[in-house]
Amino acid sequence: MWSNNATDEHNKKSQWYELHTRCRYEKKVDYLLKEKGITSYLPLKESYHRWSDRYKKVLTPLFSCYVFVSIMLWDSYAVLQTDGAIKLVSFNGKPAVIPDDQINIIKQILEEKISIYQADFFVPGKKVKIFRSPLIRSGRYADSKK
Repeated sequence: MWSNNATDEHNKKSQWYELHTRCRYEKKVDYLLKEKGITSYLPLKESYHRWSDRYKKVLTPLFSCYVFVSIMLWDSYAVLQTDGAIKLVSFNGKPAVIPDDQINIIKQILEEKISIYQADFFVPGKKVKIFRSPLIRSGRYADSKK
């Protein structure tokens, strides 16, 4: 899903990275990044929360504790100096680049208001069957074997 290829070639233009944030700080971090002029994307989903006296529709982060940022790698210092930011998601010590098409797929899913079901957990090694998903369109996540 993510590439760990953060070479000089990738540093010539902005790339998407995933920023790990403090719990429940996603909206604040997104706001503060935008205030700094940094392109960020916080995918939000609609959900209903119940209080003792009412139900209310609220927007909650699709990915808890994460905000996407489009930066040149050398701008990561400004991102990490943002209140609530923890670190860029990395593999083998290098920030993981997220391809533009994957960000676009997330945006498309949310724009089309496709039902999103969040699984509590998956058991490692256990097979799961995906009946329908916009992510299958990209040809990256589903095996055609039955």
